[in-house]
Amino acid sequence: MTHENSAEGDAGEIGPLRLGLIGAGPAGRRRVDQIMAETGLRLAMVHDLDAATAQACADHTGAVVAPTAEDLIAGSGAIVIATPLGARAELVGSALQARRSVLAEGLPAATRTQIDALYRAATAGGMRLVAARADPAAMALAMCVREAEPPRLIEVSRSAPSTQRRSEVGVCLDLMVDDIEAVCALMNRPPVEVRATVSAGRGERADAIEATVRFKGGAVARLRASRLGAERSHVFRITGREGVIEGDLVTGEVRGGGPDLKERIARSCAELSDARALLAPAAPARPFAWPATQLALQIEGVCRAQAI
Repeated sequence: MTHENSAEGDAGEIGPLRLGLIGAGPAGRRRVDQIMAETGLRLAMVHDLDAATAQACADHTGAVVAPTAEDLIAGSGAIVIATPLGARAELVGSALQARRSVLAEGLPAATRTQIDALYRAATAGGMRLVAARADPAAMALAMCVREAEPPRLIEVSRSAPSTQRRSEVGVCLDLMVDDIEAVCALMNRPPVEVRATVSAGRGERADAIEATVRFKGGAVARLRASRLGAERSHVFRITGREGVIEGDLVTGEVRGGGPDLKERIARSCAELSDARALLAPAAPARPFAWPATQLALQIEGVCRAQAI
């Protein structure tokens, strides 16, 4: 795959490219700051429905304010879209139709049908559609310890303060989806049973969920996620043939898995960055991103059914 306005480079090297941002609120600003810090690339264009917000981002980054989203899409080589979820699908679709690769801050659309259609469009056009991870650490751990046979049990517990939330989606699609992607990679087989409980929530947008997923062959994953915690925590525990591997993904401490596992996880985190997924000529594959999104939507559906 090639990017328009991109430079040739060695595999993994990110070359010059006109980066655009649609949606210049806090989430979009954080994502662009991350990309600039990782790559040295500067933001070229920014658009937001609020002119003052767009101008503040432009002043911060040195970008040019685009008067419309269409102008930004036409003038950019790759685009970060960090608008509210309801507006995201149309913008992602327009960018893909213009043959621009896209990083969506969270889900690229609101429904399973829309998300599936956008992924298919990106694949058919040879473009990248990246659903940004809140944190690559869980997937980095999974890639470092994957074996031919799945583990018997995976236990994940994650919490964050209520201020660290995407208000337009429930906790499963906010915090838990990254863990689900790592679980799908470790299991590498389809789920056959899903149970979930909303321990606390606000209508359809649950703020705390406990889920149990049984996979073909009998392996089980138990996941807990909450946006109501006093502080951030994230523990990932894998029980397999070789014993137990446990990682505290906030402190970076690990137990089991060999003496160099901590260092391998750190290297894997860098390789799994969203900036590389969007911009590098040799992007890391994400074969479990769509299955994880499907499973996360299924878990949220079970929780919504309980609330009815």
